[in-house]
Amino acid sequence: METDANHSAVGRCGSDTESATTGAPTPMRLGIAETSTQAMQREPDLFRAILEGMAEGVLVRGIDGSLLLCNPAAHRILPGPSFDRQSDTGTFINDYEIFSDEFGTPVALAEIPLSQALRGIRVDHAELFLRRRSTGESLCLELSGHPLRDPNGALYGAMVVFRDISERKNAEREHARLAALVHSSSDAIISATSDGIIATFNRGAERLYGYTAEQAIGRDFTSFEPPDRAGEIGRIMRESLDRRESIRYETRRMRKDGTIFDADVIDSPIYDEGGHEIGFSAIVRDLTQRILSARELAERTSELERSNLELEQFAYLASHDLQEPLRMVGSYVQLLRDRYRGRLDSDADDFIDFAVDGAVRMKQLINDLLLYSRAGRGNSRVLVESGAALDWALANLALKLSDSGAVVVRGMMPPVMADAVQLGQLLQNLIDNALKFHGTAPPRIEIGAERRDALWEFCLRDNGIGIDPQYGARIFQMFQRLHSSTEYAGTGIGLAVCRKIVERNGGRIWIDTTVRTGTAFRFTIPAAPRARDV
Repeated sequence: METDANHSAVGRCGSDTESATTGAPTPMRLGIAETSTQAMQREPDLFRAILEGMAEGVLVRGIDGSLLLCNPAAHRILPGPSFDRQSDTGTFINDYEIFSDEFGTPVALAEIPLSQALRGIRVDHAELFLRRRSTGESLCLELSGHPLRDPNGALYGAMVVFRDISERKNAEREHARLAALVHSSSDAIISATSDGIIATFNRGAERLYGYTAEQAIGRDFTSFEPPDRAGEIGRIMRESLDRRESIRYETRRMRKDGTIFDADVIDSPIYDEGGHEIGFSAIVRDLTQRILSARELAERTSELERSNLELEQFAYLASHDLQEPLRMVGSYVQLLRDRYRGRLDSDADDFIDFAVDGAVRMKQLINDLLLYSRAGRGNSRVLVESGAALDWALANLALKLSDSGAVVVRGMMPPVMADAVQLGQLLQNLIDNALKFHGTAPPRIEIGAERRDALWEFCLRDNGIGIDPQYGARIFQMFQRLHSSTEYAGTGIGLAVCRKIVERNGGRIWIDTTVRTGTAFRFTIPAAPRARDV
């Protein structure tokens, strides 16, 4: 950086003498017969004041490379380089790499405006991009180079005037980037003047409305209002301006061909740097497909719910109505077996036993279907003590637990949000499943829960025969059995009931495949709200 003494080069490249008669500067008269050096000699103080007050950097070099003038702004704009009084023409940017554009295209020293001016070439408003070698700082300069000639037309030096336009270039780049984003957006983005005349119209707007940008610009914004929404745009824009904020709403808009479409619109006021209203913008998205999809989904959901309800009602009614005739068949077949066993031949006894066994299994199937249909009917989630639900399930299975010598180990059983009856049925089914598929050792069942954010995750683990992980999803389906009815009794509905109960209570159920011995069922149930959540 040059010292203040060098800064005073303004007016010091010639004589600093004042007017011989008055001792003060006379009015500046820079004519064609005077060089800048002569002007400095005549009016040094005025000349110095003008150059020192300029925002632009000014640098003057003689044809021999000597520094004739350098104002303070040059040092502010280009800090670091030494503006030597005697050096080659490129030294004023000695600390900088020079490029012709922001992409780093190099520029030879002979092509910079000062060098060109020293060859007698005038350069106006050239742009150079500089990167400081020592710090990596980048900037952009706008420069003009002017050859200096004496009254005889002989070239004796050159002057370059430059300004830092880095902020302007950055703003232009940002503006270009935003303009590209707006132009390429799939949404319609439109701006209008404060009186509603369209000023910009991007490609998304062209696709949505059917107008080209040339056709739309200059039209009134209300051209897009269908007859039943007349005045809506003006009303909402006035409201947006009053509130000084964007307003989002769903409405209907009209295309060039007169067709109407559902639209999601964001209207925003536009202000200048002084906060004065200069117009507004609108971002418009076509909702037609989304609304059609939502409507179709709602219809399918409603149809599915209606179908499921009808199936549940049918299963309940059919199962209930089958109970009485099956009870009659079962009763008479058992009576036949009790009264005539041994009085007929052995084949007859076997046939009667088959009929009794079929009636018993049919009764169990009907009971399980009734249970499954009830699991889908109604659901009242209230605060339930899962420990009380477990007590209810164990009481129902007391005889089986006693006969098998089973041990039940209880962990934490927290309060949850569930249907009390369904939660008890869920625990009963899982414990009954563990008792059914036990191994050679007496059954051991462990049950407890851990908090998982807004859910409680329960785990019921046994020491039974286990389940191959490949069947982890299959076992929760209706009528899916991994063993024949001669090995283990059952209808293949129990775990399907468990899944239905868990899902209707807002959770999910799965097999823990990391367990290597026995089986571990895990399921989640919504936790009771904490005091601070209520």
